[in-house]
Amino acid sequence: MNFWTRILGWWQGLEERERYLVGGAAAAALILAFGFGLVRLSSEKRKLQRQAETVRGQIKETLDMLQEIQEIDARIKGVELPIGARCNVNLFTALETILRTCGADNISIRPLTVPASTFYKEQAVEIEARRLYLKTLVACLYQIDQAPSEYRAWRFQAKKRFDDTNLLDVRFQVSSFCGKEGA
Repeated sequence: MNFWTRILGWWQGLEERERYLVGGAAAAALILAFGFGLVRLSSEKRKLQRQAETVRGQIKETLDMLQEIQEIDARIKGVELPIGARCNVNLFTALETILRTCGADNISIRPLTVPASTFYKEQAVEIEARRLYLKTLVACLYQIDQAPSEYRAWRFQAKKRFDDTNLLDVRFQVSSFCGKEGA
């Protein structure tokens, strides 16, 4: 005898009232099981909704960071192009030409040693100019600033001369950067 035959025999052996009672208990058990299943599904749904909101927030943050990274990358590329373009420029010759064209005559340029970098080569010089008028100094600094090689002038010192207070003795540094190959 198989299982279903025994169950059918047992069912037929019950009286009508007992059948209603067993059927009602079975229906109640099915309804309870279904109800517990719905409650569990509902809690899982809420849990998944919270996780989805968390993931949406993380995606928004990631997209914001991506936009910021793209802006920084664009700025870096904007710097890399001019750096690559000025790799073949001789800093001494270029600065001497700029200073002579703006009217600075009594100048000396000496090289500076700069710390090595993995990503770029830096050339730096110290410029000392004597007996400059303020107007000439401003014109020279403007031309250095506007040069196509985009030099960086810094560590600026100026002193008035004792013999003529309209003249200045100036000392400043100018750096030029060039990207290294493969960096």
